[in-house]
Amino acid sequence: MSAPKRVKLKCYNFEQCAWKLRARLWDNTENYYITHLDDVYTCPKTQTYPNHQNANKKVIAHLLPKKLQDRSRVLKGKDIQQDILLEYKIHISYQQAWRGKDYAIQQIRVTRIKTDENGVFEMLFIAIGASIHTFRSYLRHVLMIDAAHLKGLYKGTNLVVVAMDGNNQIMPIDFGICKGETGMLL
Repeated sequence: MSAPKRVKLKCYNFEQCAWKLRARLWDNTENYYITHLDDVYTCPKTQTYPNHQNANKKVIAHLLPKKLQDRSRVLKGKDIQQDILLEYKIHISYQQAWRGKDYAIQQIRVTRIKTDENGVFEMLFIAIGASIHTFRSYLRHVLMIDAAHLKGLYKGTNLVVVAMDGNNQIMPIDFGICKGETGMLL
């Protein structure tokens, strides 16, 4: 309850908490003075804010990289909720856990896509991890690039990067699509 010269404050969880504050306005000023204060919270903070709104996707993602690199288990939203509760005593919602995991994966694995003013990507390159490992370990360290020019509605160039093994067999390493040499795309 508040009036122009009096202020009465209670805890958000006022049915279960005894915290209260009352204050009055000093005469002819804009300042208040405290007349009564029950300065003891009897409600736990986890009941007041059960899903810790400050634990946003970036905060949760900061806690997850080592867990995501552990290949012995697949992290699900429920697993993340339980882990954070056990380690940090913080209750988070399933949605917070899922968004944190999604953001962490984006930060670890995703390359930012450059687009033009129409939202069309300029280039795309895909390299499979197993192909890169094979190239580094077993193939000749000479790369060959081949290009096929695309025709039709979507003009551009389809690229493939290959290497050869000891038996002169070809193994694809990388694939890509980039702009072609046309006036429309330049």
